[in-house]
Amino acid sequence: MWTHRRRSLPVIVKWPAGLSSHIPKMPLFGKPKSPKELIQSIHENLLILNSQAKQEKERRKAIEAIATALNGLRELLTDKSDTRLTGRERDAELFNSERTRINEIITEVTHELINLNVLPLLIANLDTIEFESSKHVVDLFGHVMRRQVGSYNPAAQYLLSNPHILVSLLHGYSKPDRAIHYGALLGELLLERHNFSVMTRYIADPENLKVIMNLLTSEKKQIAFEAFHCFKVDAISLFVLSLSWSSFAPPGAAGEYGVLRSPLLVIFALL
Repeated sequence: MWTHRRRSLPVIVKWPAGLSSHIPKMPLFGKPKSPKELIQSIHENLLILNSQAKQEKERRKAIEAIATALNGLRELLTDKSDTRLTGRERDAELFNSERTRINEIITEVTHELINLNVLPLLIANLDTIEFESSKHVVDLFGHVMRRQVGSYNPAAQYLLSNPHILVSLLHGYSKPDRAIHYGALLGELLLERHNFSVMTRYIADPENLKVIMNLLTSEKKQIAFEAFHCFKVDAISLFVLSLSWSSFAPPGAAGEYGVLRSPLLVIFALL
């Protein structure tokens, strides 16, 4: 005897407004886009944002497409090695294969970013794209800046050949809503280990140190915040200099570093 079964009705889930744009959109058909294709998509949509002739609807779609592409890159650059697996050799093999995969993606992304001149467009539109997208740009920039090919750094060489990009990053502090991201992009450059000697030479001049200390009182909170981080790094550098001031301090400034040693110890205790 046949029994009638009641069909269950489909459940309709309604996403809150503004949430869907932050969820990575997976392709319904075909394979996911390659890193090169994702960078090309970002470039094409940044050109739409840069065009004054485009309508608001097109600009919104471009912003969503950029968010999707940046989310895709973030997924590709996420280390997926499973640390729960047992066996050191097995873990090491998985870790090395993941690092190799990620390095290959970063190399491809770096080449395409430079080839299409995407970085200036990204920086120019950092305050136009979604806030989460801006954070992804900072992460991507960090990956690209740390990528070495032997002793050659393609991204660093690109920035040296295009100094206007650094100037545009400095101008980003005039945009309060995204100043934190412009500061983070600059931080990726300034806090690299090989720039330590440059930073040390800068703070060896007391006038430069005064500039940083004056910025601590800036009315713009983000500038004061970044100045505080710079001051912490400078304080550590000064302390290192004060320990061996006879060897490192410039002529005429050796005495100043010796005098600074005790106050710096107090600063470290407060940080």
